[in-house]
Amino acid sequence: GPAGIGKTSLIRSLAHKRAVNFRRDQRPLILHVESRGRMLQNITDLMAFSLQTLRLSVTYDQVPVLVRHGLVTLAIDGFDELGDPNGYDLAWAQVNDLVVESRGQGQIILAGRETFIGRERMKKALTALDEDIDLLEAFTLRPIEPNTAREWLAQKSWTEELLYSETASSLFERESYALRPFFLSELARDGV
Repeated sequence: GPAGIGKTSLIRSLAHKRAVNFRRDQRPLILHVESRGRMLQNITDLMAFSLQTLRLSVTYDQVPVLVRHGLVTLAIDGFDELGDPNGYDLAWAQVNDLVVESRGQGQIILAGRETFIGRERMKKALTALDEDIDLLEAFTLRPIEPNTAREWLAQKSWTEELLYSETASSLFERESYALRPFFLSELARDGV
């Protein structure tokens, strides 16, 4: 999905839900690997940083094994930001290698802009999936409806006068950034 649509929030929420309900559900935990705006040198560096942030004793080279056996789901967030000066070939090659190492019962989630990570683009780039291409799923998060945004902002103390003013009308047009959850929450902050 596009910037501000909620990809990171969705992954964080899913990771938290899995962790909280692990004892009951026994579903794989999610290792959330974020680019955090850094250029990709090595995807294993990002995994190592995420593991270190969580203060786990698991090492980055153990992650593919955990994914392979369905014990951990790897979520690479901001994949579209992981380019290098030569483009995205290195990023796709590293994910392709990761798929080969992780092939088994587990899952890998790639989150990024839909213009970069679409089903067709993944089919072309992830040659390791040739025989298992039916296992590939692609989902797109969409902006919320204008009326839903207005209702939500009304709950956040926006007045009817402001919500339907000429000044604010462009905020509620179909392609407006304001209809993306991140930007909508910014509009709801005090003093905006």
